[in-house]
Parts: sequence; structure tokens; C-alpha cells
Amino acid sequence: MALYMGQSAGLIRSIQPAGEIVREIAAEADALLAKQNANLQA
Repeated sequence: MALYMGQSAGLIRSIQPAGEIVREIAAEADALLAKQNANLQA
């Protein structure tokens, strides 16, 4: 069995459950959308 590890392996900072990752992505998206919405209303 071959195991391949490249430069991206150095980017891993922590191991998280999938649900936590999805919640973080959703929170970031929500913040970006709120910021864009505020820019549109200004």
C-alpha cells in the first residue's frame, strides 16, 4: 500500500470531525454574505 504525502501535508493544523469543519465553513460563509449584504445596502 502506497502512502503519498506532498506539500499539503504541512498545511494540516488539526484533526477535526467533519461536522465541526462544516460548521466552520458555514459560519465563514454567513459572515462573508452578511458583509456583502452590508456593502450592497451602503
